[in-house]
Amino acid sequence: WTWQSVLGGRATDLVMKHDDPDVMLAGIHNDGVYKTVDGGDHWSRIQGDKVAVFAFLFAFHEAFPTGTDAGWIKLAIGRSGEGGSDFVVAKLGPDSATTLISSDCGDDWLKTPGSVGASYDEWCSLVAVHPRQNRHIYLASVGMRHSFDAWNYADSPGTHSDHHQMVFHHTNDDTAYVCCDGGVYRTTDNGAHWSLRSDYLVATQLMSLGVSGTGSLLVGSATQDQGIIQTDGSSVWKDHGGGNEWGIFVIVPNDSNNVFISPGGGQLRRST
Repeated sequence: WTWQSVLGGRATDLVMKHDDPDVMLAGIHNDGVYKTVDGGDHWSRIQGDKVAVFAFLFAFHEAFPTGTDAGWIKLAIGRSGEGGSDFVVAKLGPDSATTLISSDCGDDWLKTPGSVGASYDEWCSLVAVHPRQNRHIYLASVGMRHSFDAWNYADSPGTHSDHHQMVFHHTNDDTAYVCCDGGVYRTTDNGAHWSLRSDYLVATQLMSLGVSGTGSLLVGSATQDQGIIQTDGSSVWKDHGGGNEWGIFVIVPNDSNNVFISPGGGQLRRST
């Protein structure tokens, strides 16, 4: 395979028109949203007074976010129904908390009240558009909300925190899947509720590993968002409530009962 660079910078997302694959929009971190109409040979950055803003009884235009004002950018695009693939959503700005929608594939934009952001948005920021319900938008970071009219949002509860990606069932409008730090969750009621579907998925991001030197066997680790876990050799790892994530798991070499951990929040903790 041969590859060539078509757009510089740190790419954060890319969407393609389903009925015209030569048209794409790309997000570039701390730069902006770029559009191509020739399959990626040439790109132009969206800028200028493209964003319509409605505040109380007033309406005005503001410049499309560029540079550091653009921040970490996530994009979503419609498929069928009202607007089709001309319906695009951009989640961007400080903490990725600003939501812009376009009904003409990025030429003009409307700033909406939808706002779901996080200070660590490079780790968890998500926007998704239902493929057959064009104004059904999901916004997520730590938590998740959704809207059926692209303006008013309600909670979409039942998942773990820190969301990353969503996919929709190809025929059933009520079913979708989302992945987050807690696994894979499914909705069967169009986002009203979610339930865990990855109970038997044995996968954990280990942040550290500690093994006892003498005495009874003890192996332990801090994990990403799934607690600080340990085992005495069993295939079942237990969380004894030391903390939620991150950091070290250090066992004193001559005393396997003496353990140091550093969970989130800058703590150093010990159990004897």
